[in-house]
Amino acid sequence: MEDRTERLKQEYNRWLRGFSWSWFATLKITSGIPSERRAKELFDRWISDLRRSEGSKTFRWFRVLERGGSGQNLHFHLLVGGFRNRLKHWERRWNMLGGNALIELSILRKTEFFTC
Repeated sequence: MEDRTERLKQEYNRWLRGFSWSWFATLKITSGIPSERRAKELFDRWISDLRRSEGSKTFRWFRVLERGGSGQNLHFHLLVGGFRNRLKHWERRWNMLGGNALIELSILRKTEFFTC
């Protein structure tokens, strides 16, 4: 099973490198312990706002939902491309929705998205 998982990660990394990404983000939810559904609703709201405000016809994103070591720490890892880079504005927007965001310029071409 581990070999299969590792191959899958490598295939995703290979596929993701075929796109140009502007941001790598970690979006944490700090307002309580939401359900997976609630976390995805927050994300959908945030990404819709981002697309409307910043998106171009090439706007794209890829996310992974993780639970953290305890299983109770839902957060997203995200790649986004196809828009202007207003990092701090979108960090603040996530924070206003009840979380803590760290968004950085993507270095995917130098590293791997799936590392664990």
